[in-house]
Amino acid sequence: MAQGLPADSAAVGAILKRHSAWVARSWKRPLTAEAYAGLASVYQDNPDFRARYEARATGLTDYLVAGMQAFAAKGI
Repeated sequence: MAQGLPADSAAVGAILKRHSAWVARSWKRPLTAEAYAGLASVYQDNPDFRARYEARATGLTDYLVAGMQAFAAKGI
């Protein structure tokens, strides 16, 4: 985000690939595209998650959500 990369860029996708693998390990089950997109909605709608990401950088929540949704749309 700080480098101006689009949320759906290949570079961001590479980071989200690692993130989605971490989520799958945390959940102890394979991760579907639908579940990952759903998690993005939780990040967007839950005030605690939003506050956590916005504390790191203004706009990070929406950027992360857009990236996760684009990554999920391409298939995990």
